[in-house]
Amino acid sequence: MWCTRARESGRFQMESHPRLPGDHCRYSNQMEISRHVERDIVLDEEHIFGAAILTPSHSCDLSTWRLTISRDGILAQTIRVRQPPYRGEQTVTLHQHIAESDIQRLYDIASEIRFRHLKSFYSPADIGIACCGNATTALTARLHCEVTSVRFDGAGYMAYEGFDAAIRYCKLWQAISSHAPFVPYEDKR
Repeated sequence: MWCTRARESGRFQMESHPRLPGDHCRYSNQMEISRHVERDIVLDEEHIFGAAILTPSHSCDLSTWRLTISRDGILAQTIRVRQPPYRGEQTVTLHQHIAESDIQRLYDIASEIRFRHLKSFYSPADIGIACCGNATTALTARLHCEVTSVRFDGAGYMAYEGFDAAIRYCKLWQAISSHAPFVPYEDKR
């Protein structure tokens, strides 16, 4: 998982995610073939948070996903499933409800980490490190009637290295993604 090293360092607190069964076939009745999943997180007036894995890290699961959370607590997650050795792609959309107290917790974390003050894009080059194979993730939040979007290439790695903006970003990322009904499998190698 992309934040594993950050979690192990003790610099970033990460909650465990429930795992799906050995395959994702239980969702097969909801799948339809698609070659495109929107790459940017677009929040309309009813949505307050969004998160996405835009490009996966090097692992056995190349799935990407995006989710949005509405003001009334409806989470919608769209997953583009790509798991080698299969060449095809499938798109799955899952929905679930989030409690009002959990939405307030997300607002509190976004305020605590000063999310509105983060730059729009970060990469390992910002701290003088050249590395590849990191997941590119994005967070979007509607705070005080203003929408802020931040993309990170290698947020977990940069948090492990002690980069303050990455540590703050990962805290909100973890809080939002902990509600996701689907989290890609960890590399089992």
